Amino acid sequence: MSLRKLRPTDAGKLYAAQLARLSRTFAEGTARLEAALRKDAVALGHKQAKQLASFALATMVGAIGLSRTISDRGSSDALLGAAKAAVKSQLGLGKSTIGIASKDGNLVKKKHQVGS
Repeated sequence: MSLRKLRPTDAGKLYAAQLARLSRTFAEGTARLEAALRKDAVALGHKQAKQLASFALATMVGAIGLSRTISDRGSSDALLGAAKAAVKSQLGLGKSTIGIASKDGNLVKKKHQVGS
């Protein structure tokens, strides 16, 4: 059926159905990403794998979204680099000046050089 032949109420229903389908698809993709991150955190021996997965996903998505609003390439890259360092540090994969969650779930302060 052509959109031109739809009544306004039918077009609204179609739009609502498409939006609901898009929302479900997005939520399923987010859940898959978080599950993969959680699996990696478990494999690394972290007891708080679910929390670390949520942290990593939120940090990465937020950094990407925010970096797209920054017109200066250097500043945008610095923000992405800081987010990458924070995620690696929390997972115990990289060096950072940020406190990291140890494998037993306790916060450990370590002073390292930020970088990849």
